Amino acid sequence: MSTYNDASLIYYPSGYKAGKAYSLKPTDGSGDLTFTRASTATRVNAEGLIESVATGVPRIDFTGGGCGKLLLEPQRTNSITQSTNLSLFSKTSANLIVNGGQVSPNTTNNAFKIIAGNLDSRYAIFSNDITTINASNYSVSMSFKPSEYYKAGYRDGYTGKYVTFDLISKTQLASTGPTVTFTDQANGYIRVVINYVSTTTNNNNYFFILDNAYVNQNPATYTFVGDGSSGLFMCNPQHELGSYPTSYIPTTTTAVTRVADSASKTGISSLINSPEGSFYVEAKALFNGGSFRQFSLSNGTDNSRLTMGWSSVESRLLVRLDIGGTNIINTDILSFNQTSNNKVLFKWVSGNFKVFINGVEKLSLTSLTMPTANLFTKLGFDRGSSAGFFEGNVQSVMIFPAALSDTDAIALTTL
Repeated sequence: MSTYNDASLIYYPSGYKAGKAYSLKPTDGSGDLTFTRASTATRVNAEGLIESVATGVPRIDFTGGGCGKLLLEPQRTNSITQSTNLSLFSKTSANLIVNGGQVSPNTTNNAFKIIAGNLDSRYAIFSNDITTINASNYSVSMSFKPSEYYKAGYRDGYTGKYVTFDLISKTQLASTGPTVTFTDQANGYIRVVINYVSTTTNNNNYFFILDNAYVNQNPATYTFVGDGSSGLFMCNPQHELGSYPTSYIPTTTTAVTRVADSASKTGISSLINSPEGSFYVEAKALFNGGSFRQFSLSNGTDNSRLTMGWSSVESRLLVRLDIGGTNIINTDILSFNQTSNNKVLFKWVSGNFKVFINGVEKLSLTSLTMPTANLFTKLGFDRGSSAGFFEGNVQSVMIFPAALSDTDAIALTTL
């Protein structure tokens, strides 16, 4: 098999401009994706630094290193109104020093060193501009860099829920419910994400620095004597409604909303022979379960579509085929790690339908009613009708006008 020669459409994150993500094939532009996002956003560039991207420009993101991926995220709001200037946060101690202009994981030096003074006190900066919804999931994040101190904590000021952590060992120390995860960033920073469920309609955020003797207690009652020069670095605070974090949303005076990303391509009937074909996607989701996030070949509606869906049920891939409003296939493939990088391929011909995932045949169906010629006119990063948009990182998408052999399907999907 020659992937390039045999495929009729190949998308791999490379060239782009506002409103467009260029496909590698066809080369005449007829396979280029239409991209929308009605706001600015941030991405991690090839140097590993966080930078701003203009309205409507696709984000090729390099988080974690390696090749760039097309980043598609849902709409989110950073409710912290002064995320770019921690000197405007309130302090738990007048003896707390906030020094700005420090090297950060961003393309600008917008980090602050938070320094404990020489009084026996608790040391934290906090914002009191957050409004939360009772019983809702939230993700709070901050970029930290250890210095003389390497322990820190977060506390919800109204409910008293807290979590503390060690930035060197990247471990959680104490918690009354919130959980914490760590992601390495540029220039020695670590993005710490705290997930919790709100139990009030109001909230504020305390970010604590703790000395190295701290072991295990409520950071709001833990005090120590600093020396007026020792501390750690912080930047990029974010508080967003959702059970998982998204890319950093800078704010200066008010809460800021980043609008959802969307990508699709219409007018593809000449690129796909509907009664026979292969549909390939390499991608990983931002989270496991929670909503349907799908890729589709369709006629622009839900009545006639072939979809692979990162399911609302954890650890499942939804496989669905509808023709003229009649459901032909509707099944889940289990033990599918949605947040891992997955290579998925559908192939169909003569009433036979197969699914391959990461080099393994996972589903084989026979004697099915299959699509007729020119049924598919749209490639969507959705369910076919501009709903259920995929949320995650897309490495590649390919369409083949013929069914690949099982050998070639296994080779193409092997990690």
